[in-house]
Amino acid sequence: MRKWLSLLGIALTAVSLAACGTHQAAKSANVSVESSQPTKYRRVVVSTGTIAQYLSALHVPMVGVPQEDNVPASLKKLPTIGQPRHVNLEKVVSLHPDLFIGDAAMANMTQQALAKQKIKTTYLDNMSYDKVMTNIERLGKMFGRQARAQAIVKRMRQNEGKAVAGAAKLKGKKVVILFGTGENFMVATKNSYLGSLLGKLGVHNIADDLVHAPTPYMPISMESVVAKNPDYILTLAHGNKQAATAAFKQEMAKPIWQTTAARQQNHVYALADQTFPVTGNIHADTTLTNLKDLLLYGPQQ
Repeated sequence: MRKWLSLLGIALTAVSLAACGTHQAAKSANVSVESSQPTKYRRVVVSTGTIAQYLSALHVPMVGVPQEDNVPASLKKLPTIGQPRHVNLEKVVSLHPDLFIGDAAMANMTQQALAKQKIKTTYLDNMSYDKVMTNIERLGKMFGRQARAQAIVKRMRQNEGKAVAGAAKLKGKKVVILFGTGENFMVATKNSYLGSLLGKLGVHNIADDLVHAPTPYMPISMESVVAKNPDYILTLAHGNKQAATAAFKQEMAKPIWQTTAARQQNHVYALADQTFPVTGNIHADTTLTNLKDLLLYGPQQ
Protein backbone atom coordinates (compact mmCIF):
# COMPACT_ATOMS: atom_id res chain seq x y z
CA MET A 1 0.00 0.00 0.00
CA ARG A 2 2.82 2.40 0.90
CA LYS A 3 4.54 1.76 -2.44
CA TRP A 4 1.25 2.29 -4.31
CA LEU A 5 0.67 5.61 -2.58
CA SER A 6 4.23 6.66 -3.35
CA LEU A 7 3.76 5.91 -7.05
CA LEU A 8 0.45 7.72 -7.17
CA GLY A 9 2.04 10.68 -5.43
CA ILE A 10 4.68 10.83 -8.16
CA ALA A 11 1.99 10.91 -10.82
CA LEU A 12 -0.01 13.62 -9.09
CA THR A 13 3.15 15.68 -8.60
CA ALA A 14 3.78 15.41 -12.32
CA VAL A 15 0.27 16.63 -13.00
CA SER A 16 0.71 19.64 -10.75
CA LEU A 17 4.08 20.43 -12.30
CA ALA A 18 2.63 20.12 -15.78
CA ALA A 19 -0.12 22.47 -14.76
CA CYS A 20 2.64 25.04 -14.51
CA GLY A 21 3.45 24.95 -18.22
CA THR A 22 2.29 24.12 -21.73
CA HIS A 23 3.82 22.60 -24.84
CA GLN A 24 4.27 25.88 -26.69
CA ALA A 25 4.54 29.53 -25.81
CA ALA A 26 1.43 31.54 -26.52
CA LYS A 27 1.54 34.21 -29.16
CA SER A 28 1.65 37.78 -27.99
CA ALA A 29 -1.81 39.21 -27.43
CA ASN A 30 -3.25 42.66 -26.92
CA VAL A 31 -4.31 42.66 -23.27
CA SER A 32 -6.21 45.93 -23.25
CA VAL A 33 -9.84 45.90 -22.13
CA GLU A 34 -11.98 45.55 -25.25
CA SER A 35 -15.30 44.40 -23.80
CA SER A 36 -18.19 46.78 -23.43
CA GLN A 37 -19.38 44.61 -20.55
CA PRO A 38 -17.94 45.75 -17.24
CA THR A 39 -16.05 43.31 -15.02
CA LYS A 40 -15.69 43.72 -11.30
CA TYR A 41 -12.16 42.27 -11.41
CA ARG A 42 -9.49 44.82 -12.23
CA ARG A 43 -6.40 43.41 -10.51
CA VAL A 44 -5.99 39.77 -11.47
CA VAL A 45 -3.05 37.60 -10.46
CA VAL A 46 -2.53 34.14 -11.98
CA SER A 47 -0.32 31.33 -10.76
CA THR A 48 0.46 29.38 -13.95
CA GLY A 49 1.52 30.16 -17.48
CA THR A 50 -1.42 28.11 -18.74
CA ILE A 51 -3.89 30.44 -17.02
CA ALA A 52 -1.97 33.49 -18.25
CA GLN A 53 -2.42 32.13 -21.77
CA TYR A 54 -6.16 31.68 -21.25
CA LEU A 55 -6.57 35.27 -20.08
CA SER A 56 -4.23 36.67 -22.71
CA ALA A 57 -6.28 34.99 -25.44
CA LEU A 58 -9.39 36.54 -23.91
CA HIS A 59 -7.70 39.98 -23.73
CA VAL A 60 -8.02 40.14 -19.95
CA PRO A 61 -5.37 42.33 -18.25
CA MET A 62 -3.36 40.98 -15.34
CA VAL A 63 -1.19 42.57 -12.66
CA GLY A 64 0.85 39.51 -11.66
CA VAL A 65 2.05 36.34 -13.38
CA PRO A 66 4.25 33.35 -12.49
CA GLN A 67 7.91 33.11 -13.34
CA GLU A 68 7.58 30.69 -16.25
CA ASP A 69 8.85 30.51 -19.81
CA ASN A 70 5.39 29.94 -21.27
CA VAL A 71 3.94 33.22 -20.01
CA PRO A 72 2.98 35.22 -23.15
CA ALA A 73 5.63 37.70 -24.29
CA SER A 74 3.23 40.61 -23.85
CA LEU A 75 3.13 39.89 -20.11
CA LYS A 76 6.84 39.40 -19.45
CA LYS A 77 7.27 42.83 -17.88
CA LEU A 78 4.57 42.27 -15.28
CA PRO A 79 5.53 41.59 -11.65
CA THR A 80 6.16 37.89 -11.00
CA ILE A 81 4.95 35.87 -8.02
CA GLY A 82 7.40 32.98 -8.14
CA GLN A 83 6.97 29.44 -9.40
CA PRO A 84 3.50 27.84 -9.41
CA ARG A 85 4.46 25.32 -6.73
CA HIS A 86 6.28 27.98 -4.73
CA VAL A 87 4.06 31.04 -4.92
CA ASN A 88 5.41 34.07 -3.06
CA LEU A 89 2.31 34.93 -1.06
CA GLU A 90 3.78 38.19 0.23
CA LYS A 91 4.32 39.31 -3.35
CA VAL A 92 0.76 38.33 -4.25
CA VAL A 93 -0.64 40.36 -1.35
CA SER A 94 1.54 43.34 -2.26
CA LEU A 95 -0.11 43.49 -5.68
CA HIS A 96 -3.51 44.07 -4.04
CA PRO A 97 -5.37 41.61 -6.28
CA ASP A 98 -9.14 41.43 -6.33
CA LEU A 99 -8.88 37.92 -7.83
CA PHE A 100 -6.28 35.16 -7.76
CA ILE A 101 -6.66 32.35 -10.31
CA GLY A 102 -4.77 29.10 -9.83
CA ASP A 103 -4.74 25.49 -10.97
CA ALA A 104 -7.01 23.12 -9.06
CA ALA A 105 -4.17 20.61 -8.69
CA MET A 106 -2.34 23.12 -6.49
CA ALA A 107 -5.24 24.82 -4.72
CA ASN A 108 -4.17 23.54 -1.30
CA MET A 109 -0.94 25.52 -1.59
CA THR A 110 -2.58 28.96 -1.70
CA GLN A 111 -6.30 28.88 -1.01
CA GLN A 112 -6.31 29.00 2.77
CA ALA A 113 -3.54 31.58 3.07
CA LEU A 114 -5.18 33.92 0.57
CA ALA A 115 -8.57 33.52 2.23
CA LYS A 116 -7.02 34.85 5.43
CA GLN A 117 -5.97 37.92 3.45
CA LYS A 118 -9.54 38.36 2.15
CA ILE A 119 -8.37 37.71 -1.41
CA LYS A 120 -10.93 36.02 -3.64
CA THR A 121 -9.64 32.89 -5.35
CA THR A 122 -10.83 30.59 -8.09
CA TYR A 123 -9.18 27.43 -9.42
CA LEU A 124 -9.35 25.75 -12.81
CA ASP A 125 -9.36 22.00 -13.49
CA ASN A 126 -7.34 21.21 -16.62
CA MET A 127 -7.51 17.42 -16.40
CA SER A 128 -9.52 16.75 -19.56
CA TYR A 129 -10.02 18.12 -23.04
CA ASP A 130 -13.59 19.20 -22.38
CA LYS A 131 -12.60 20.90 -19.12
CA VAL A 132 -10.31 23.17 -21.13
CA MET A 133 -13.36 24.33 -23.09
CA THR A 134 -15.29 24.79 -19.87
CA ASN A 135 -12.46 26.90 -18.45
CA ILE A 136 -12.39 29.19 -21.47
CA GLU A 137 -16.15 29.67 -21.35
CA ARG A 138 -16.10 30.18 -17.58
CA LEU A 139 -13.40 32.84 -17.81
CA GLY A 140 -15.18 34.50 -20.71
CA LYS A 141 -18.32 34.84 -18.61
CA MET A 142 -16.38 35.96 -15.55
CA PHE A 143 -14.66 38.80 -17.41
CA GLY A 144 -17.37 39.80 -19.87
CA ARG A 145 -15.55 38.20 -22.80
CA GLN A 146 -18.27 35.74 -23.78
CA ALA A 147 -18.09 36.49 -27.51
CA ARG A 148 -14.34 36.04 -27.64
CA ALA A 149 -14.51 32.87 -25.54
CA GLN A 150 -17.17 31.43 -27.81
CA ALA A 151 -15.05 32.21 -30.86
CA ILE A 152 -12.03 30.44 -29.36
CA VAL A 153 -14.07 27.41 -28.34
CA LYS A 154 -15.75 27.29 -31.76
CA ARG A 155 -12.37 27.24 -33.49
CA MET A 156 -11.06 24.55 -31.16
CA ARG A 157 -14.19 22.44 -31.62
CA GLN A 158 -13.85 22.74 -35.40
CA ASN A 159 -10.26 21.52 -35.19
CA GLU A 160 -11.40 18.77 -32.85
CA GLY A 161 -13.99 17.67 -35.41
CA LYS A 162 -11.35 17.49 -38.12
CA ALA A 163 -9.05 15.44 -35.89
CA VAL A 164 -11.82 13.03 -34.93
CA ALA A 165 -12.92 12.61 -38.55
CA GLY A 166 -9.33 11.99 -39.57
CA ALA A 167 -8.98 9.32 -36.91
CA ALA A 168 -11.69 7.06 -38.35
CA LYS A 169 -9.13 4.38 -39.25
CA LEU A 170 -8.04 4.24 -35.60
CA LYS A 171 -11.47 3.47 -34.18
CA GLY A 172 -11.29 0.51 -31.82
CA LYS A 173 -7.50 0.27 -31.86
CA LYS A 174 -6.07 -0.64 -28.46
CA VAL A 175 -3.72 1.93 -26.95
CA VAL A 176 -1.89 2.22 -23.65
CA ILE A 177 -0.03 5.21 -22.24
CA LEU A 178 2.76 4.20 -19.86
CA PHE A 179 3.87 6.93 -17.49
CA GLY A 180 7.22 6.35 -15.80
CA THR A 181 10.05 7.76 -13.75
CA GLY A 182 12.77 5.24 -14.56
CA GLU A 183 11.98 2.99 -11.61
CA ASN A 184 8.23 2.45 -11.88
CA PHE A 185 5.51 2.56 -14.50
CA MET A 186 1.84 3.50 -14.38
CA VAL A 187 -0.97 3.58 -16.92
CA ALA A 188 -2.93 6.72 -17.81
CA THR A 189 -6.69 6.23 -17.46
CA LYS A 190 -9.63 8.06 -19.01
CA ASN A 191 -9.46 10.40 -15.99
CA SER A 192 -6.12 11.81 -17.18
CA TYR A 193 -5.82 14.58 -19.76
CA LEU A 194 -4.05 12.40 -22.32
CA GLY A 195 -6.53 9.62 -21.62
CA SER A 196 -9.35 12.02 -22.47
CA LEU A 197 -7.69 12.67 -25.84
CA LEU A 198 -7.65 8.94 -26.59
CA GLY A 199 -11.36 8.90 -25.86
CA LYS A 200 -11.96 11.77 -28.28
CA LEU A 201 -10.16 9.89 -31.06
CA GLY A 202 -12.30 6.80 -30.55
CA VAL A 203 -9.44 4.46 -29.69
CA HIS A 204 -9.68 1.94 -26.87
CA ASN A 205 -7.57 2.82 -23.82
CA ILE A 206 -6.80 -0.56 -22.29
CA ALA A 207 -6.14 1.10 -18.93
CA ASP A 208 -9.89 1.46 -18.60
CA ASP A 209 -10.19 -2.34 -18.62
CA LEU A 210 -7.60 -2.65 -15.88
CA VAL A 211 -8.36 0.30 -13.59
CA HIS A 212 -11.77 0.94 -12.08
CA ALA A 213 -10.85 3.66 -9.58
CA PRO A 214 -11.47 7.35 -10.43
CA THR A 215 -7.78 8.19 -10.65
CA PRO A 216 -5.76 9.58 -13.59
CA TYR A 217 -2.84 7.19 -13.12
CA MET A 218 -2.48 3.76 -11.58
CA PRO A 219 0.41 1.33 -11.09
CA ILE A 220 -0.37 -1.92 -12.87
CA SER A 221 1.59 -5.05 -13.70
CA MET A 222 3.18 -5.02 -17.12
CA GLU A 223 1.95 -8.60 -17.58
CA SER A 224 -1.62 -7.28 -17.40
CA VAL A 225 -0.85 -4.72 -20.09
CA VAL A 226 0.76 -7.30 -22.36
CA ALA A 227 -2.23 -9.62 -21.93
CA LYS A 228 -4.43 -6.92 -23.49
CA ASN A 229 -2.19 -6.93 -26.59
CA PRO A 230 -2.14 -3.18 -27.34
CA ASP A 231 -1.84 -2.00 -30.93
CA TYR A 232 0.02 1.11 -29.75
CA ILE A 233 2.23 1.73 -26.74
CA LEU A 234 2.91 5.37 -25.84
CA THR A 235 5.53 6.14 -23.20
CA LEU A 236 5.84 9.36 -21.22
CA ALA A 237 8.97 9.95 -19.15
CA HIS A 238 8.87 12.01 -15.97
CA GLY A 239 11.37 13.11 -13.34
CA ASN A 240 14.85 12.22 -14.52
CA LYS A 241 13.95 12.16 -18.21
CA GLN A 242 17.19 10.54 -19.30
CA ALA A 243 16.89 7.72 -16.77
CA ALA A 244 13.18 7.25 -17.48
CA THR A 245 13.73 7.12 -21.24
CA ALA A 246 16.49 4.55 -20.80
CA ALA A 247 14.25 2.50 -18.49
CA PHE A 248 11.46 2.46 -21.07
CA LYS A 249 13.85 1.27 -23.78
CA GLN A 250 15.11 -1.47 -21.49
CA GLU A 251 11.57 -2.51 -20.58
CA MET A 252 10.38 -2.62 -24.19
CA ALA A 253 13.35 -4.82 -25.13
CA LYS A 254 12.16 -7.60 -22.81
CA PRO A 255 10.82 -10.75 -24.52
CA ILE A 256 7.38 -10.35 -22.95
CA TRP A 257 6.63 -7.29 -25.12
CA GLN A 258 7.68 -8.91 -28.40
CA THR A 259 4.34 -10.73 -28.64
CA THR A 260 2.30 -7.52 -28.67
CA ALA A 261 0.92 -6.06 -31.88
CA ALA A 262 2.47 -2.71 -30.95
CA ARG A 263 5.97 -4.17 -30.76
CA GLN A 264 5.61 -6.28 -33.87
CA GLN A 265 4.36 -3.31 -35.90
CA ASN A 266 6.85 -0.84 -34.41
CA HIS A 267 4.05 1.18 -32.83
CA VAL A 268 5.92 2.03 -29.64
CA TYR A 269 6.28 5.81 -29.44
CA ALA A 270 7.85 8.09 -26.84
CA LEU A 271 5.76 11.19 -26.10
CA ALA A 272 7.61 14.49 -25.73
CA ASP A 273 6.01 16.31 -22.82
CA GLN A 274 6.39 19.66 -24.58
CA THR A 275 4.12 18.39 -27.34
CA PHE A 276 1.98 16.11 -25.19
CA PRO A 277 1.60 17.72 -21.73
CA VAL A 278 -0.17 15.86 -18.93
CA THR A 279 -2.61 18.71 -18.30
CA GLY A 280 -4.76 20.61 -20.75
CA ASN A 281 -4.17 24.11 -22.06
CA ILE A 282 -5.34 26.49 -24.75
CA HIS A 283 -3.51 24.42 -27.37
CA ALA A 284 -5.58 21.29 -26.60
CA ASP A 285 -6.93 21.07 -30.15
CA THR A 286 -3.40 21.07 -31.53
CA THR A 287 -2.38 18.35 -29.08
CA LEU A 288 -5.37 16.26 -30.17
CA THR A 289 -4.38 16.65 -33.82
CA ASN A 290 -0.76 15.79 -33.04
CA LEU A 291 -1.85 12.64 -31.20
CA LYS A 292 -4.02 11.57 -34.13
CA ASP A 293 -1.13 12.13 -36.53
CA LEU A 294 1.28 10.22 -34.30
CA LEU A 295 -0.97 7.18 -34.20
CA LEU A 296 -1.66 7.28 -37.93
CA TYR A 297 1.75 8.17 -39.31
CA GLY A 298 4.26 7.68 -36.52
CA PRO A 299 6.80 10.30 -35.36
CA GLN A 300 7.41 13.04 -37.90
CA GLN A 301 10.90 14.44 -38.30
